[in-house]
Order: sequence, then C-alpha cells, then structure tokens
Amino acid sequence: MPTPSHEGSNRLSLKPVRQFINSVFVPICVFVISLGSFSEAFILVDDFKTLVISKFSNAYEYETLSQIHVGNTRSYIENLLGAPAATKNIATDLTVNYYTHEKYLVSGYYRGDRITAYTVVALSEGFAPPLSWYDDVSLNGQALANFSNQPQSYSFDNAKTNRFFIEMTPNELSGFFQNAYLGTLQYGNSDINLSDLDALYQADVYGSEQQTLQKIEQYRAATLPNFYGLGELDIEILQQGILSNGEFLSYFNN
Repeated sequence: MPTPSHEGSNRLSLKPVRQFINSVFVPICVFVISLGSFSEAFILVDDFKTLVISKFSNAYEYETLSQIHVGNTRSYIENLLGAPAATKNIATDLTVNYYTHEKYLVSGYYRGDRITAYTVVALSEGFAPPLSWYDDVSLNGQALANFSNQPQSYSFDNAKTNRFFIEMTPNELSGFFQNAYLGTLQYGNSDINLSDLDALYQADVYGSEQQTLQKIEQYRAATLPNFYGLGELDIEILQQGILSNGEFLSYFNN
C-alpha cells in the first residue's frame, strides 16, 4: 500500500488551491465586503486559512492531535475535539468517549474528569500522524515490527465483526509511567492483513505457544499500523474500549 511521507502529506498543491480561491473564496469575500461587513471578511480569511490547510494537507489535524495528553481534563479535550459522538462505560470508574472527524477517530478513556488513556484510528487515505515517541515516524510509515522489537503484550481477534491486532510497549520517553499502543483495526485506512491474522488466530487456538509467537512475528513484519495511543491502562482494559466493526459502522457510517 503506498504510504506518502510526512513531508509529502503536508505539501500544498498550488493548482487546486488557486482554483479554490478564484472560484469560491474571492467571490464570497467580495460579496461580504460589498455589504460593508469588513470584520466578517477578516473572519472569513482566518476560516479560509484553516479550511485550505485541512483540505489540501493534514497539518492542521496533526497539530490538533499533538495537543492531546494523558492527564488532560474532559473539558480541555472537548474544547479541542468537540463533544463526543458516542460514549461507553467499560467499568464502574472508567468511561470511553468517542470523538469523530472525517480523517480520524479519537477514543478518550476517562476516570472522573481526567483522561487516563487515548487512542487514534486513521480513517482517511494518507492520514499518518508523526509519532514523537517513535522518532516522529509516521503512523503507517513502516511495519509494526520496525517500531518496537519487543512489545510487552499483544491482543488480537479474528471474529467477523471484530478483527484487530494491537500491542503495548512501555513508553520511557514520556517521563511518566505510560504505555504506547500500536496496531491495526478492521475499519479505517487499513490493510489489516487478514490471511496472516487468520493464521495467527488459528495458531493461538489450535497450535503451541511457539507457533503463536512465530505467527505474531510474521504478522508484525508484514503489517502497517493504522491505530496508536498512549495511556496508563493495560492492554486488556484498553481493548474493551475498542469499537468492533459493527459498532463503528452503526455509530459513524452515516
């Protein structure tokens, strides 16, 4: 699957930008100014800047996601991402809120008012945020095995409605006790590598531990991630907040 570099995904193509300016933006500004609404025209310029960045690159979205941190308050996250589109209680003291964007899905895990973990799923083609704790390598810039040699734990499933592979690695670069999550989900911008996932699942159910470990290595070496996150939760708890394919389609595929 072609994976544009982080620099390439941020570079503006001048021709579509000029077309957009001449055909849409300029006529609107001329009309607003003709009505004497100069302040509204300045607001339009600011909104236009954001629109262009978002339409022709992913820089605006990358910047937004970089401002999410473990320990943020619920109001801070909603100020940044808007109100959640859905919510799920996975424990008496743990709630997951789901924030949607055409390019990504953010899942925020809250204990009280504090975010204790978050994950991001890339939904649109070419959307690959740089991961600072992996030397700013883009999300789908390389196979899972190249991000980390020895993850602490794995979780995977191959059910029709819930196919995924995720792994957890302690994130020493954060300066706090946090885990880094990485993997591939069935939905979003992903080639989940179903043949290798099925082989892994069969080895786990019917084979030996050694066979399972071999299939894990095989899967990690051949699969690009579309899912990442940081948090204080173990992978078993984090998994409970991952939407199944059916839930994702039911909530967000409108």
